Amino acid sequence: MIKKSLFLVVLFALLIPSFAQVKVIGFKKLQQFLPTEVKGFDRQKPTGSTQTVMNLTMSEAEVKFISKPHESEADTTPTIEISIAIHDALLMPYMVIPLTMMQQNYEAETETGYEKTYMVKGTYVGKLAGMTSDSKNCKLDFGVNNRFLISIEAQGTDDAALVIGIAEKLNIEGLTKAEAEK
Repeated sequence: MIKKSLFLVVLFALLIPSFAQVKVIGFKKLQQFLPTEVKGFDRQKPTGSTQTVMNLTMSEAEVKFISKPHESEADTTPTIEISIAIHDALLMPYMVIPLTMMQQNYEAETETGYEKTYMVKGTYVGKLAGMTSDSKNCKLDFGVNNRFLISIEAQGTDDAALVIGIAEKLNIEGLTKAEAEK
């Protein structure tokens, strides 16, 4: 066990300098690929961060949308909150491995929800999950080019068409061509 751990530490130490040569896309640039509107929802201020730890850099950008207030006070429709996040996980493909493992048409259902494989734009494999119990939510996670991890989650609804519609409208092709600042 000690030999295996020592081997992994030495291997990691040798690889760190090569990791530092490749740069992730900063969060401000990632924010450009977040949606600017979702019909029926108010956009909140985007957030993000770019962090470096042990010469490994990771970046993420996120934006939230909240359903618009109802005209009538008698309307008791619950508020829906949508969160859309893009993570640049360059050199950390283990973050998207669980999604690529689902390429074999995974599907599971329980009394309170479901999970299944979903292909975004017919190309990018992901996992669509929904909670259909009292606390409704729907989430779509998918990987892009073994680099980006995109997550779209809607709290307060189990309407899969909502998160799928957002995913299908994302400028994924532009994201894959984006380059880090020099």
